[in-house]
Amino acid sequence: MEKQINVIIADDSPAAIEGIIVMLSRKKKFRIIDTCRNGKELVTNTNLSEADLLLIDIDMPILNGLEAALQIKKNHPDLPMIAISMHVEWEYIEDFIFAGYKGFIPKPQIPLMLFGTIDMVLEGKEVFPDRKT
Repeated sequence: MEKQINVIIADDSPAAIEGIIVMLSRKKKFRIIDTCRNGKELVTNTNLSEADLLLIDIDMPILNGLEAALQIKKNHPDLPMIAISMHVEWEYIEDFIFAGYKGFIPKPQIPLMLFGTIDMVLEGKEVFPDRKT
């Protein structure tokens, strides 16, 4: 049997969380172990040590996804994180990389990119768009 991948989703939009849960639930290998509505909930989440993957919205209240990732990286340096955002400008993507994210999915592209990005990140690859000069 394939190993289950424990996932935590952080997004301030209940609809976005629900959409990702519906998509991930189509494959038995994913297990949603928690959801968070802001970065503070994520950083203090007791399930972080059980997680295999974090899907994190960048624009969240209280503590945004960049600040949350920087804090998580200190205590869980090997925990793969994928940024989810409407911000597709290269300056933002550089911030995602600096914060420790291993991949990025533009929110409108989630249905097309979610599984491929997850697979590549879990294989140890980084998934970011090419820089447009």
